[in-house]
Amino acid sequence: MTSNPTSHSQTQEPIPGVKRTLLLKQDLLGIEGHEASVRIVELSPGAVVGKHYHPGEQLDYVLSGSGTLEVEGKSPLALKSGSRSMSRPGRSMT
Repeated sequence: MTSNPTSHSQTQEPIPGVKRTLLLKQDLLGIEGHEASVRIVELSPGAVVGKHYHPGEQLDYVLSGSGTLEVEGKSPLALKSGSRSMSRPGRSMT
């Protein structure tokens, strides 16, 4: 079975156990049609975010807890409090 990843920027449908809070969203000056946003994403224990991608760079910082980030073409990355990561645009991730 194959699945097509969806863009989280195109669909913000609720995911069980995932809470998103938008803090800032602004157009990028000098880069027509592009914007930046800052969000807090809270995942309940055991929550799973399905396969998806982001059309732009994704920067992550873990405030608390732990989990695993899986990005297409990379080894799984164990995350814990204080971890940072960056994902390139268009890469499938879970």
